[in-house]
Amino acid sequence: MKSSLLFSILLVGLLGCSPRPSPFVQPAPVQRLELSVTDSKDPEEGLEVGVHHEILAEMGLWSLDGGKGERTMLSEYAELNRLSLSPGKTLRLGMRGNFDPIQLGGLKIGYSLVDGAEEVLIRAICMRRKKVVASSKPTKVRGGEPTGGSITILLQAEASKKGEKLVHGDKLFLTFKGTKGAVVVHSVQELLTSRDDSSDELPMVILAGEARRGFWLSSRETRRQEVAIARDSKLSFSYGLTPRLCEGIAGASLRVTVVSDTKESEHGINFSTADFGSKWLNYEVDLAEFGGSMAEVRFSLLTRDGETRHCPVADVAIFTQKGAPQTVVLISSDTHRGDHLGLAESGINVRTPALDALARKGIFFEDCQSPTNLTIPSHVSLMTGIHLRDHRILDNRTPLAPSARTLAERFQEAGYVTLASVSAPFLRPEVSGLGQGFDRVAWPPYKSPIRDAADTIGMIRGWLPDVANRSVFVWIHLFDAHHPYEPPGEFNRLYYEEGKDPFDSKLPDPGIPSSILPPELKGIRDLDFPKSQYRAEVTYLDSSLKALFDDSRVQSGIVAFVADHGECLGQRNIYFSHGGLYPANLHIPLILSWPGAPGGTRIPQRVTHLDLARTLLNLASLRDVEFPGADLVDHVGKKGRDEQAEATFALQAGGAAASITQGEYHLVLHLEDNAPLFGIGKNVKHEVELYHPGRDPLCQENLVDKESLQAKKLRARLVEWLASSRNLSLTGESINDPALLEKLKMLGYHDHTTQQVTDWFEKDECKWCQRFE
Repeated sequence: MKSSLLFSILLVGLLGCSPRPSPFVQPAPVQRLELSVTDSKDPEEGLEVGVHHEILAEMGLWSLDGGKGERTMLSEYAELNRLSLSPGKTLRLGMRGNFDPIQLGGLKIGYSLVDGAEEVLIRAICMRRKKVVASSKPTKVRGGEPTGGSITILLQAEASKKGEKLVHGDKLFLTFKGTKGAVVVHSVQELLTSRDDSSDELPMVILAGEARRGFWLSSRETRRQEVAIARDSKLSFSYGLTPRLCEGIAGASLRVTVVSDTKESEHGINFSTADFGSKWLNYEVDLAEFGGSMAEVRFSLLTRDGETRHCPVADVAIFTQKGAPQTVVLISSDTHRGDHLGLAESGINVRTPALDALARKGIFFEDCQSPTNLTIPSHVSLMTGIHLRDHRILDNRTPLAPSARTLAERFQEAGYVTLASVSAPFLRPEVSGLGQGFDRVAWPPYKSPIRDAADTIGMIRGWLPDVANRSVFVWIHLFDAHHPYEPPGEFNRLYYEEGKDPFDSKLPDPGIPSSILPPELKGIRDLDFPKSQYRAEVTYLDSSLKALFDDSRVQSGIVAFVADHGECLGQRNIYFSHGGLYPANLHIPLILSWPGAPGGTRIPQRVTHLDLARTLLNLASLRDVEFPGADLVDHVGKKGRDEQAEATFALQAGGAAASITQGEYHLVLHLEDNAPLFGIGKNVKHEVELYHPGRDPLCQENLVDKESLQAKKLRARLVEWLASSRNLSLTGESINDPALLEKLKMLGYHDHTTQQVTDWFEKDECKWCQRFE
C-alpha cells in the first residue's frame, strides 16, 4: 500500500515538471577588444575618428549624380569612384544613412587626380530630403606632384529656426567641380566632434555585402589594448581584403603583436595582387604562452610605398571556450500564416517536410499570435519582449533606439558570437535598429528589393565554420512568403494546374476591383493561382532550411521558427496583403526544438511571440539574465485553457486599430479612420468589430449586434489594456530616404509614420462610444 502511494506521488511529480534541456555549459567571459588609437601620424584637432568608408567595398551604398561612372581604374570594382570632369558640370557622389549634423564635424577624403586634372573644388553637403542640415565650404585641391592624397574638410550644422529641432540628415553628398581630367575617390572617413554615448558598441564596418563590428585600421596609426589573458585563451579576429589594400606591386601587411613583460609574439598577414577583391577572412592566434599574465595586443598596417591605406578589422576578441560550443538559432519567416505548415493539419495542401521534422524533435504551438501586422514593429517586439503599445514603433522606417536592450545583446554579453542575416533591405541596422548586439549582419544590396531564402541561409552557413569553437546566437530572416509570390525554378506553379492560364479572359470574373489587387495581379481571373504560389513560396523556403537543419551543430542546438505576421488571402475581403488586425494576419507558426525536448508535443493554448526571447534565454541556461516575458515551455503538460491568461492583444501598423483575442472571440477597435491595404471597405474611428473565427474563418459576419454583451466585455478589457501603456521612449529618428519609401511602396506598404502617442484611446461623443457607455 505504501509503495503504491509513493509511486503515485512520484508519478504526479514527474507529470507536473516541465521538460528542460540538458544543462548548457556557458561560454567563459569574452573580452571584446576596441583597441584605442595611439601613435597616430595625422591626428585631427578636436575630432575623433569615425566610420571609414572604402568606396570600392561599398558600391551598393553610393550613387553618382550628374556624371557617368567609368569602369576603368581597378577592373570591375571601379564603378563609381572615378568621376570624369567637364567644364560647368558638378558631380555628386552620395550615400544614404543617418547623419547627426552636430556630431559629424568633418570628412577626410582619400583621392587621386588623374588624366590631367589640374584643379578641383570639393564640397560636402548633408541633407534631409531637400533641406541642407550641414555643409562645408568649397575646398580646392590641385594636380601636380603628388596628384593625390587626403584632404580634411569641416562641416558646419545649418542654423535652425527658433524652436525648431535640428534633424538628422539621411543623405551625404560630396560634390566635385573641375574643367578636365578625372578625380578618383578612394575613401571617406567620418570625423566626429564627440563619440555617440547612446551606444557602447563599435561601429559596423561594411565590406563584401556584410557588416561586422570593428574599425578601419590606417597605415598611419597603431591600435592597442592591454588585457588580462586567461589560460588556454585565443585571440580571434576577422580582416577584410579590399582592392585599394591589395593594389600595386608593394602591397601591404597586417601585423598583430602580443607583448607581455617577459615575451613577445608577432603574426603577419601579407596582401598582394593575388588577393585582389573584396572579402572577409578570419584569423586566430593561440595565446597559451601568455596565459595568466597581462599583455598588450597591437594592430598595425604596414605599406612599403608610403601610401596611406586602410584595412578593415572586426570581431576582435579573446575567448576561452569551456566545453562544446552552444548554438541558438532564431528563424523568422516574414508574412507566414499559421495554417501554412504541413504539421498544422489545416486541410491546406502545402508541404513543409523540414519544418515538420523540426516539430517532431520539439514542440509546436498551434495558436501563436503576433502583436501586429507589420514587419519591423513585430521584429522589435520579438527581439525585446516588449509590445508595440510600449515601445511605440509602428512603421517600417523608424528604428529601435540604442537604449533598448535586445535578445542579441543578452547573448553577446553571455559570451556568444551573434550573427544575423536578413532578406529585406529595410531590416538593415540603420533603418530598423535591430543590428544592435550583433557582431555580424548581412542584408541584400541596397538596390535589390529582397534576397531569397537560399542566399540568406547560405550566408549563415558560410559563417559557421569561422566560429566553430565559439558559442553562437543566430537570427535568420526569410522574406519569401511575402508578395509578390514568385517561387523560383521548380517551385514555380508547384501547386497550380500545368498549362492553365490564370489570366485567361475566358475564365469567370472574380468580381474584385482591380484597384485593390497588387500590381502583379491586375487582370487575374483565377484567385487560386496566387494562393497556390503563396504555398509554393512556403515549400521553397522549407526546402532551403533543410541544409541548415542538417548541419550537425544546428541539430544539437536550440532552434526556434516563428513568423512576424500572417497574410490575408481573401479573408475579410483583403486580398494578398496583411492589412488589418484579423486572425489571418495575427495567427503565426511557432516551432521550438532543443536537446531533450518532448518531441512531437503540440500546445493548444494561445501564446504570443513576445515570450519567445525569454524562453530562448531560459533554454540556454541564462535564467538569471534580466529580460521580459514568460517561459513558453511552461505550457507543456498543461490541461485545459485559461481564457483570461490566454488573452492576446495587437496594434495595427500606424496605430490605426487595436484588437483582443480571448476565448473563441476576436474583437477589433478602430482607433482612427482607416482602410485596409488591398481590401474592400473602410472603418471609422472607434468602430467595433466582433468575430468568432472558429465558426467564421473569413470573418465575414460581424457579431457586434448579435452578441453585444460579449462585445462590451472585450472592448472594456481592450480599452483598459490600452490605458495601462508605458512609453519607454525606444523609438529612434524615422528614416525619410525616398528610395527606401519607394521600395516599401513596391512591397505593398503604406507610408505609415510613427506618431507620438499620449493616449491610445480617448472616448468622445461619437455613436460608437455612446453605444458602449
